[in-house]
This record gives sequence, structure tokens and C-alpha cells, in this order.
Amino acid sequence: MNAIDLNEGLSTAQVQLREEAQRFAAGALRPAALELDDLSPGEVISSGSRLWDVFREAYRAGYHLRSSMGTADTGVAAVPLELPRVSRGTPLNKLGQRSLNQGEVIFDGAIRPLSMGRIALLA
Repeated sequence: MNAIDLNEGLSTAQVQLREEAQRFAAGALRPAALELDDLSPGEVISSGSRLWDVFREAYRAGYHLRSSMGTADTGVAAVPLELPRVSRGTPLNKLGQRSLNQGEVIFDGAIRPLSMGRIALLA
């Protein structure tokens, strides 16, 4: 018995989703991760990177947060990087997680329009 088998009581749909996700990880995510791991963080998020192909493939497969699910009360706020006085810092060079393209978002006196919804500030 492996760790996955400990999920007793899964519905048929849940088992099917788990198996589909495992196939996607083996066929798309792992090969891309091997390629992307040899790149610098800047190269990973460049426009010609395989990262974006994998993200598009994941989106088409349904692995994304649907707008109907929302982000209310999650502490998540979407802020377009094109807003005045908002910029992106250097991507973090994290071992084994470069494809997550995380880095600073810099707010230099930026104002988020109320039309974009509220922001939850965490203390």
C-alpha cells in the first residue's frame, strides 16, 4: 500500500481526478521542471519559456481557480502590474521551485482602484 491508498472513501470522481492529475504531473509537469530547473529565474519566466506552455496546458485541462470560486476572505488580491507605481522585483532563485516565478511586487505609493474590490490586510 502506498500513501495515496490511504485516501479511503474517495468517490469515483475524486479517484478519477487524482489519476488525471497524476498523469498530467508525469506527462507535463515533471519533464518541464527538468528543463526549467537548469534555467535562471529570469529565463524561466521569459516569454519564450516552456513554463507558459505548461500553464496553458494546465488551464485547458481545468487545473485553475475559476472566477466563480472567488477569492473573498482569503487574503488574496490581484493587482495588475501595469498600474502606475507598481513594479515587479527580481524573480526569486529558489531551489526546485523556480517555475513558481515568485518575487517581490513593489507598491511605491500605488493606489488600487475600489472597482477592483477590497483587499484584506493581514497584521
